[in-house]
Amino acid sequence: MINTALIEELRIERKLTQEDIAHKLGYANKTAYNKKINNKGSSFTVEDIAMLCQILQVEPNDLILY
Repeated sequence: MINTALIEELRIERKLTQEDIAHKLGYANKTAYNKKINNKGSSFTVEDIAMLCQILQVEPNDLILY
């Protein structure tokens, strides 16, 4: 499972909007991003997670809940 709370915390710390993240992930708008966050990240693809790591400057293990 993905730590969506951390993703949102890091997004805010880095002064990125949901729209910014959605755009960087290649989504047309923030709706798709919000759905994935609201589903606790279960529908993020491996590519999404890799891109989130680049955007938020973290390692993949940082975003995974064990």
